[in-house]
Amino acid sequence: MLAEQEALRHTLADMRAGLSGILRIGAIPTALTVASLLTTPLYQRHPMVRFSLESMSSRDIVARLDSFDIDVGMTYVDGEPLGKVRVLPLYRERYLFLTPRADEFTGRTSVGWAEATSVPLCLLTPAMQNRRILDGHFAAAGVEATPVVETDTVSAIYEHVASMELSSIIPHAWLHGYEVPEGTRILTLPPPKRAFHVGLVLPTGGRETMLARSLVDTAAEVDVGSELELAVAARRLNS
Repeated sequence: MLAEQEALRHTLADMRAGLSGILRIGAIPTALTVASLLTTPLYQRHPMVRFSLESMSSRDIVARLDSFDIDVGMTYVDGEPLGKVRVLPLYRERYLFLTPRADEFTGRTSVGWAEATSVPLCLLTPAMQNRRILDGHFAAAGVEATPVVETDTVSAIYEHVASMELSSIIPHAWLHGYEVPEGTRILTLPPPKRAFHVGLVLPTGGRETMLARSLVDTAAEVDVGSELELAVAARRLNS
C-alpha cells in the first residue's frame, strides 16, 4: 500500500511539474560506477529528481527491494535467485587482471585464471556475489584463490593494489569510473564459460515508482555495454 501511495504521489507530481522526489537505488559494488550512465541523463531531463545510491550485496538488494526500502536495484540478473522481480539486463560483465607493471607477467598482454592465483591478490569478500563468481571461475581452472586482502569496497581494492603492490581481478565496468592506478597495468583474462549480466531489477505487479520507471526508460536509450568498452579501451591505452 505504501509503495502504491508513493507511485501515485510521483504520478501526480509528474503531471503537475515534471518528475521530483528521491530515487532510491541499491547497487552491487561492481556496478556502482555504471550508475552515473543512467542517473546523469535522467537528472538532465528532470532536474528536480534527487538520488540515493547505496552499495550493498546482491542478497541485500533483493531483500530491500521486497520490503520497498529501495526503488530499483543494480545487480547480477542471471546468477543467484532474485525472486519475483522485473529484470532489465544492461551489460555482460567480463574480467581484467590488474597487476603491478614490474612483476612476473612483464611483457605479457594476457594471463590465465590459474596463473592469476600465483601472485598476491586483493579481492572482494565472499559476501559479494562477484567474489563468488570469481571463485567459480578459479575452481573451473582447478585452483583456489587465497587473497592477501579481502574488502567490500572498490576504493579499498585500488588502494591496496597500489600501496602493497598486489594484483586483482576486476570487472571491466570499474574502468568507467576509475583510472588504472599508477604503477599498474591491465592484462586480459580468458573469457569464462559463463558470463553474467548486470542489470536493473524492480518489483513486479505494477509496484514500480514513476522514478524507477523513468530510470528504465532512460536505460533503454543508453548503450551501457558500448560505453563501458570505450572506457576500457581508453584506460588500456594509458596503462
